Amino acid sequence: MDVEWGDEWRATMREVLRLAGEGGPLEGYLFHGTDDVSARLRLADGFGPGSCWARADVAGIYARDRAYLNGTRPVLVAVRLEDLPEAGLDYDEAAVEEPVGRPYRTVRRIWEARGMARGGWRAGLEASGCVRMRLPLGPEALLGVVQTRVDADLLWRASRRDAAMVVGWHGTDREFDAFSEEHLGSNPENSANGMLGVWVGMEPEVAGRFGHRLLQVEAAPTKVVRFAVRDLSRFNREAFRFEAGAEEYWRRLRADLVARGFQMLELVEASGRVDMGVVLDLGCIRSVEEVPSLSPRTP
Repeated sequence: MDVEWGDEWRATMREVLRLAGEGGPLEGYLFHGTDDVSARLRLADGFGPGSCWARADVAGIYARDRAYLNGTRPVLVAVRLEDLPEAGLDYDEAAVEEPVGRPYRTVRRIWEARGMARGGWRAGLEASGCVRMRLPLGPEALLGVVQTRVDADLLWRASRRDAAMVVGWHGTDREFDAFSEEHLGSNPENSANGMLGVWVGMEPEVAGRFGHRLLQVEAAPTKVVRFAVRDLSRFNREAFRFEAGAEEYWRRLRADLVARGFQMLELVEASGRVDMGVVLDLGCIRSVEEVPSLSPRTP
């Protein structure tokens, strides 16, 4: 299949399969393989009854074939399996009879697969790599799209959760009692990545290193993206080389994440611990209150 995006898509799928493997950040995710035109509509409107969700390897083939036929680009729409209402899940009869990627099966093996499918959607998923969602699926359950290797490697270290209060602490030397867009990146002594949003430490001691004043920030994000700490180093290098300047790089990254529905970013250490986060969408901040600083800096 000789198309302009062929090599890029193969590299993307290798990354997705790596991340979806056992212990990977995309383990437990299912994907809908489609193209970029349909994906935009689905992210805005959701899916009607009967949508197909599959393992990454199967969905990647669906996406590739659809894009090839339509002259578009392949895309995976992702959702966590645990976010799909179990009452609406069913096995995909067509996929069981003719599994994608395995076009030939003996009659005996097809019947064996049918027998597995009668055991419910889990058996059907094992047999074919696909399930059907009988109920409509709203856009709030979707985690966005994977169209490039970068999407897979970075933006899909994500989790969706219901609105829950997150408490963090922000260290500063400035005098203010509420955050606004004008505050972002306004301290010339700090990195340009301040344009990304409101940085908070998950413990007061962490935030206290950044200023004499300690502000307790309560936020209620409904969608959180997770990056590894090492990804931040990669972003910093890219920002340094960005033609329009580092501040503009971080401003655009924030806009892209917010457009995808993410309201907060968490930085994950190699140990799995989260010490720092960034509130991307200031609208999810519920309160800001000054508290006694536990580790004041020396001027």
